[in-house]
Amino acid sequence: MVQENKTGIRSVLFVNTKKIKLTWPKAGVIAALLLLGFGVFHHKGEGRKPSAPRVIITRAVHKDVPVYLSAIGTVTPLRSITVRPQVSGELLAVHFSEGAVVSKGDVLAEIDPRPYEALVKQYEGQLAKDEAQLETARLDLMRDERLYKTNVVAEQVLTNQRVLVKQYEGILASDQGLLDGAQINLERCKIQAPVDGQIGLVLVDPGNVVDSTSTNGLFVLNTLTPTGVAFSTPEENVQILKNAAQQGLIRVDVFDRASDTPLASTHNLFLDNQIDLATGTLKCRALFENKDQKLFANQFVRVRLLTQTLKNALVIPTTAIGHGPKGDYVYRLINNKVALTPIVTSHNTGDESVVTKGLTPQDMIVREGLDKLSQGAVVEVAKGTHK
Repeated sequence: MVQENKTGIRSVLFVNTKKIKLTWPKAGVIAALLLLGFGVFHHKGEGRKPSAPRVIITRAVHKDVPVYLSAIGTVTPLRSITVRPQVSGELLAVHFSEGAVVSKGDVLAEIDPRPYEALVKQYEGQLAKDEAQLETARLDLMRDERLYKTNVVAEQVLTNQRVLVKQYEGILASDQGLLDGAQINLERCKIQAPVDGQIGLVLVDPGNVVDSTSTNGLFVLNTLTPTGVAFSTPEENVQILKNAAQQGLIRVDVFDRASDTPLASTHNLFLDNQIDLATGTLKCRALFENKDQKLFANQFVRVRLLTQTLKNALVIPTTAIGHGPKGDYVYRLINNKVALTPIVTSHNTGDESVVTKGLTPQDMIVREGLDKLSQGAVVEVAKGTHK
């Protein structure tokens, strides 16, 4: 029910969907209690102070800091040879398995030698014939020289015989050259490994006729030990590399591009003699012994070059550095309050940065929680974060 009191105020109370009449005195008591509760709650809310932000702190420290240059490189064998036939003929056999490691001089394949064996025999016969003719001409010359002394033969006859001997000597030299060439071609029927290395896939199967003028090879042979890694670096790094190389400071480390697994290290670095005008970079090659053969031809790797080591540098975590319109800054901890302090950095190694101005080794700085802070803010230091 709705009841209107003397002041014209209607009051209705709903409990369990039933209307209960409230007399004016009862309604006044309930309203007073509600106002009292709201006042108490409001008073407690006004009195609660916001909690101080919790931060993790650390200390600036002195340490030696290595300075690196990074690049992406490609493993390039010092010698990559496409083995081609040097004579024409039928490919009789391949004497290795694909991917095999071979030594210099190993017979890799064989071409039908019979045509070249026949040619060698032909030139050997021609040489023997011309040797006999030369020997006969020399004997005739010796006889004519004796007869010339007794005026039995004319001088012209002696001269002609001397010319004939020289002619046969020339023919004999030509025959010897033809024979040597035929023997070389016969030897080339056995294709040998020109260097130590690893064989790739077979590109021509036995039974095919191969040609010495063909541009397609039989297979590719790559050297494994040593091997190189080629990469490029921006031209602004040229002087850094040259200075480091002159002082013997450079160390080159290569890592697997996918997993960052270390693969090899070396101090042998070679620089090109000019800047590439198209890219503005300098081509470089590092030489690795690669005895464990972790570097594979044409593999992409991550290259890291150590160019110098900063001795006793002041270092802080990179996460402790904030960036503002006026430059970098950190929050120093002073008596549970923080002070915004501008700093100057020189090198960033990823997790750590070198500070050249603005801090001392005794300074405690906020490492985590910078986004909650402002100048002079009171903070709560998390336990166990002092270093």
